[in-house]
Amino acid sequence: MSRKKSLVHSHPTRGTSLAMRRLLWLAIPLITGLLFAVAAHLLANRTATATGGCAPSTDHYLDGRHMAPGSAITYCSLGDRDRTSLATNWLPQGTRRIDIKTAGYGAQQEQTLSLQASDGQSIPIPLPALGEQWTPQTIIVPSTMRHQSIRLMLVDGSDKFRGWSGLGIVSYSSVRVDLQVMAKLVWILGLLQFMVAETALMLSRRLPKDQAIVATLLALGIASCVTVWTTYAFGRGGAFVGMAILIVLLAHAAASLQHGSESLAGNFHYFNKLLAPISSSVLLVFVLSLYPFPQDWDTWQYAADRWQSLPMDIWLPKYFADQLWAGHVAHPMIGSWLSSDRPPLQTGFYLMFKPLAKASGALYLIPAMWLQATCLVPMYFILREFRNRVNPASIIMLIVLSALFLYNVSFVWPKLVAGTFCAITYLALFSIADQPLGRIGKGIATGLGASLAMLSHGGAAFALFGIFATYLIDSHRGKWRIIAVAGITALLSYLPWMLYQKLADPPGTRLIAWQLAGVHDVSTHGVGWDLRHAYAQLTPAQWLQGRIANLAQIFNGSMTGFFTDFLGLFSEHSDKARLNILVHSFFHTFYAQWFFSPSVALCLLAIAWRRIGAVRAMLVKPFVVLASGLTFWTLVMFMPGSTIIHQGAYFLDLLGLMIMGVLTYAASARLFHLLLGLNAFVMVTVFVRADRITTSALPPLPINMQSHFWTPSLDYAYIAMVLAAMALNFLVIWQSYRPKEHAPPRAKSPALSCLNQRFQHE
Repeated sequence: MSRKKSLVHSHPTRGTSLAMRRLLWLAIPLITGLLFAVAAHLLANRTATATGGCAPSTDHYLDGRHMAPGSAITYCSLGDRDRTSLATNWLPQGTRRIDIKTAGYGAQQEQTLSLQASDGQSIPIPLPALGEQWTPQTIIVPSTMRHQSIRLMLVDGSDKFRGWSGLGIVSYSSVRVDLQVMAKLVWILGLLQFMVAETALMLSRRLPKDQAIVATLLALGIASCVTVWTTYAFGRGGAFVGMAILIVLLAHAAASLQHGSESLAGNFHYFNKLLAPISSSVLLVFVLSLYPFPQDWDTWQYAADRWQSLPMDIWLPKYFADQLWAGHVAHPMIGSWLSSDRPPLQTGFYLMFKPLAKASGALYLIPAMWLQATCLVPMYFILREFRNRVNPASIIMLIVLSALFLYNVSFVWPKLVAGTFCAITYLALFSIADQPLGRIGKGIATGLGASLAMLSHGGAAFALFGIFATYLIDSHRGKWRIIAVAGITALLSYLPWMLYQKLADPPGTRLIAWQLAGVHDVSTHGVGWDLRHAYAQLTPAQWLQGRIANLAQIFNGSMTGFFTDFLGLFSEHSDKARLNILVHSFFHTFYAQWFFSPSVALCLLAIAWRRIGAVRAMLVKPFVVLASGLTFWTLVMFMPGSTIIHQGAYFLDLLGLMIMGVLTYAASARLFHLLLGLNAFVMVTVFVRADRITTSALPPLPINMQSHFWTPSLDYAYIAMVLAAMALNFLVIWQSYRPKEHAPPRAKSPALSCLNQRFQHE
């Protein structure tokens, strides 16, 4: 009798318990999604229309792609000189939420928008100048007006140039939260977690558990890229790769449930525990950045304009996918952007799910948010190498509450995804969990990780330089064979994208020329010519000044600036302090670490040098990776001061935050949790209350385009949801990533032996 069978028969109660636990992981998203769907049906949003004015088609320049049903504009037969009004039908008592769309140039004083009640109450609503496009807003009806019939009234008394506006009602509801959106969120997160956990379960038959989950993330990246190329070659039929994968996984789940193996059920539970912090962290960012949740997701502005006025870059993978799906990729793809300017991995991830549901912005944004958050799993594996010297759950919570994570999970630039695969490359080279890989396996995993990082975003090159430079100076036997296998694997997996760039949509080198030679527009000369021409214009003194400016940009505000802004939160200049924290946390590498910046680390090194001796040697590798990667970034970025976060490699930022967290925890766990609490305080104070920054001394802070009238800082439901999501996320991370009480000592891996021995002797 096999070992598995003997385990099942000798412990039937335990085997049944594990099987039921596995069924529970499958049932939770299904049942929750069904409950939300039923509630959404019972409390369905109703639609209303605007009357007066004329049809939006009167203005030929108005963007018709996002035109709301029942909309009207004040640009009629007299054009800008028309003076007229628009009004909605009366909405019933109990209406709490209204989703509208506005267009035109409503910033002029002669144009007003107001919410009116049947008893005569009237509340003005800001009507910004939005131009020839429909832009969504969400209005939460004040409690004093909920017991009356209400309507919206837009009055246009302007006859000036561009003196017109438009109004379109999308829907109104008796509940604040769009339950259909919540149902969609739960279903998508549950589907993603099931697919990844089930794939890892299949691979765990041949690989140790931790290697299986890492291999699954690599397989997910490969499947995304394969989906792009099959769609490009075969049209919509190629995008059914995701459907085929899902069918295989469902068949495997059915077969394994019927088999009832204790080991399979235990592994499935383990994989879901590893993945649960991803979903809970996405839920936190979703509530924090998108409440009260848009009903339609047809614009990139929801995620881009919540805390900053950010560009449309997050929608580029979606545009590429939509054009591949339609069978024609435009040149340029959108605006001045070419389809070859941004690597395709996130495009393929969206295409994998596009056949499963009606195409929408939500179907792109929610999986993209989940994909960014996958960086937590390999970062947890890196933290486990500290052999219970620190609590990985605490450091992961530090990452989740950081500005880097909050900004970039919401604003789904595919750079945290690149951080995921850079972290896998680091693990493959230095220490993969459970069991060491052979040289061939290590080379293949390294090559795939590096290639998929570059296929996520080209900025990964700076982190990869630091990783490989550190590995080459380390004392590993057979490292050149591993590097050779990694190079061949990376070249073969990256080759299709290189061919697409050169043959299908040339030149494909725009971002390289932009960052390394300062050439913003598409160049016809080639990268080599651009580099020679750019550096020929510089004197050695100018080049040195530029490198100093780059270095200063990385450390900008990290020593004293943040602490000054933090104290400013408690003064009469609190709005200015919040604005400073929001802006600098998006741009400046070490400032964004808040209370875990280098200034704190330097103090700890000076005060508690001997106390942190247990982790000093363990931090050598990550520190050398960080230092060499940042040095390379500083040297090659051409424009002085261009080393801002979003032009770099996010794995370096994750690594820097991890190093500071580990140092602090090793010095004092109590101090670490105190500083973590202060970071959480800053997050809640700044990111939740961002919409209140309106002082006349400052330029108006760009706020979420859906919330011109909604003030989240005064919405107790929003605050309660954020705090509940934070508490849930903390519990999930703690249960998933806390160290085991009696974990066996882990084998040491050779790394920078000379420096290690020196630290250990001290």
